[in-house]
Parts: sequence; C-alpha cells; structure tokens
Amino acid sequence: MKILKAIIVLILVFAAALCTVAYFSFEPTKNPQWGVTFSPTHAQYLGFDWKTMYLDILNDLQPKNLRLIAYWENLEPQPDKWNFQDVHEMLLEADKRNIKVILAVGHKTPRWPECHHPAWFNDLTKEQQDAAQIKMVKKVVEEFKSHSSIEAWQVENEPYFNFGPMCPKSTEDLLVSEINAVKEIDQRPILLTDSGELGRWIPLARLNPDIFGTTMYRVVYHHQFG
Repeated sequence: MKILKAIIVLILVFAAALCTVAYFSFEPTKNPQWGVTFSPTHAQYLGFDWKTMYLDILNDLQPKNLRLIAYWENLEPQPDKWNFQDVHEMLLEADKRNIKVILAVGHKTPRWPECHHPAWFNDLTKEQQDAAQIKMVKKVVEEFKSHSSIEAWQVENEPYFNFGPMCPKSTEDLLVSEINAVKEIDQRPILLTDSGELGRWIPLARLNPDIFGTTMYRVVYHHQFG
C-alpha cells in the first residue's frame, strides 16, 4: 500500500510539473543579449599573455556585455596588502568602450578551483575567515565603484552549489552579510547565481536579488550516468 501511494504521489507531482511548463509556455527571447566572461588567471593557465588577450577580445569581438572577476588571491596576496591595478586596467578599457560590466566579487567566483582565496586564508579560524571575506568584499566595492562601466555586482558565484576542492557552499548568514555590505556602499543591482542542472534556485531567489542568473550546459558529464 505504501509503495502504491508513493507511485501515485510521483505521478501527481510529474503531472503538476507538466501542467506548470504548459501554463508558462517558456519561449526563447527574441533579442538575447550576448556577452563574454574574461578570466586573467585562466588566460595565463592556457599560456597566453592575459593583457594581450583581453585587448584582442575587446577589439576583435567588440562585446557590449562583459563579466570580469575580482580574484581575492590576486587582490590581497598578503593580509591588508592590496593590489588593485590589474582590475582597474580592465575596467578602464571597458569604461572607454562603454561596455556594460558585471563585476564578480567574493570568495567563490568563476573558474576553477571555484573558491579563490590567498594562502594565508587557510590559517584562519572560521570566524576570522568570514570576517576577512566580508572585509574583502567591502574593500573591492569601495575601490571599483567609481567605474562607470559597472552595471551590477555579482556577489559570489553559485554560492549554494558545493563544488571544487576545499570550497564549501556559503551559509545564508554569510551571503546576506556580503549582500548587505555591497548595498551599504553602492546602489547598483545585485546579481546572484545558481547552478543550472543541480541548483535549486528557490533558496537564492528568496534573498530577493535584483538579478538572478543560472548556468546552462548543453552537455554535462556524470560519473555514474556518463
């Protein structure tokens, strides 16, 4: 009897999902706005001079929308020893071209190994790590808010998706503290993102971001299903 009830519940849930999809009748947007994400560290990993590659992308592809990343390990290699030059240079080039920029800030930001932090971060207690993370976010937003090209701040990248070595998912309290820290300094929109095929979306949507983003992979690999 329990198995029969479970089967009936599954059928009803599946039917409700089909009705939801049919009701909303999702359609592709007629005029999608394309853009690119640029990672200096990934360009270097591939063996390129990142500054040359960045300018080539801007000059050849002429993107109108761009996501840049403020990698913590590059910004604060030693405690309270900051280096903002590289990010400033990228933003200045975007300013000159009137490119709309999303600047990703936080601990978990785009590209492997997902969590980006300086080596000294590992020697801190959990409370110290959280405090250092919020301090870094405040410092980054305060430093770069003068750039006219920045259209939105992305706070963390897929923060509730546990992925990458030594990269736990963010807690809601810490994420909310980061969001509030950004809002106290600058009023531009906040973007939150979640994983496409494995994200639940709703927990992040409840935080009421100005923009919600999700990842889409046309092909994914699973160690059991291939």
